[in-house]
Amino acid sequence: MLEILPESRGNILWVRARGKLTDRDYQEVFIPRLEAILQEHGKVRLLFYLDPDFEGWSVGALWEDLKVDWKHQRDFEKIAVVGAPRWAEVVTRIFARFMPGEVRTMLREQLAEAWEWLQGKDALRQYTVD
Repeated sequence: MLEILPESRGNILWVRARGKLTDRDYQEVFIPRLEAILQEHGKVRLLFYLDPDFEGWSVGALWEDLKVDWKHQRDFEKIAVVGAPRWAEVVTRIFARFMPGEVRTMLREQLAEAWEWLQGKDALRQYTVD
């Protein structure tokens, strides 16, 4: 399941991934919000938080993710992938080589740092995801 968190604002999109992601998660939740942000702001900064119960992508979700990545590869200004298991971190680092924007992977404990980095400033508030 993909969930858009309420902290998303302006060109910053904060998404939480839980369980096993499906193609419907991308088609009904992620892609519409992403495209709305791009239409309004031209670029997006993405915080992709992988919840501890994240199980991965279904084949359909992986296909949707690859299509989004290909279509919008120049539209991401910054991407922070937080809480990724080792295998997802490796995939993210490989993918980052093809992205003109900045891509970082961070531990769950670095969530506040990821949020600050995406905003491009030193925020004083601490963010946690329950």
